[in-house]
Amino acid sequence: MNREAIMDKGERVFVLSVALVLGAETLFTIMATGQDFAWPRLLLGIFGGVFIIVVGQRLYAGDRGIANVAIAWSAFQLVLMAASLVVGPEPREGVQAFIQSLGLPIRYLALLKALAYGTFLCVLVVPCSARAFLAQRRGDDVVKFLPPDVADEGGPIAWTAEHVQQFGNVAGWMLGAATVLALIGLMILLRSIPPSLQLSRLQVLGLVEALLLIALGGLLTAPALALRNLTTAEGGSKGDLKVAVRRLGVWHLVVAGCGVAWAVVVVVRFPFN
Repeated sequence: MNREAIMDKGERVFVLSVALVLGAETLFTIMATGQDFAWPRLLLGIFGGVFIIVVGQRLYAGDRGIANVAIAWSAFQLVLMAASLVVGPEPREGVQAFIQSLGLPIRYLALLKALAYGTFLCVLVVPCSARAFLAQRRGDDVVKFLPPDVADEGGPIAWTAEHVQQFGNVAGWMLGAATVLALIGLMILLRSIPPSLQLSRLQVLGLVEALLLIALGGLLTAPALALRNLTTAEGGSKGDLKVAVRRLGVWHLVVAGCGVAWAVVVVVRFPFN
């Protein structure tokens, strides 16, 4: 993967992270306000939606000072969502009641919003393609934000026709498996959310199970696309091979973690069946 491809990917990841936050602010504020109206939550949601648009535009324009503001805002939202998860929807008094009226009293909404802001925060602080893209927009050094295997691509690899076919077949099977996982997760997700949006504990567990499947399918596309990139006309580079192996290793670790989480969900689900 060359420098231009990294910058293009970084731009798409950055725009996606901003869209996730904007969608979370808009959708979850509407849902939470409809179920339990509170002026502080409504005003904070409106401000957050407008604020993330302004922040995204300033970051895209290469504003150096706005990054720290965005990091501070994301940290505040993560702390608020963590407090909302602890307090929960039960009637509270004093400070806990204020947290309910300012944050999201519905735990699964607070968790999803925390994931959206966590993604946005990772884009701002973790060395990745999106941070490299933002550094390029600011005119800063890009190399220090890239992984060593991407910054140092090395020379091209001359694959034989048999190698190209084998890598292409593996990448195709992996993309097919990713699609199946995502579709199964989407089906479980649709079945777990009732029209009233009032989720029982069993349906919340089904929602978690669906998100795990969708996450596995989405993450599997990363090593699959990296392997397919090795079969291009240019033959790929040593850096491309390192990226493919690294992403495949990360996916195996994620599978292990999701497997443990899935086992926990099944055990917790059993008493409700």
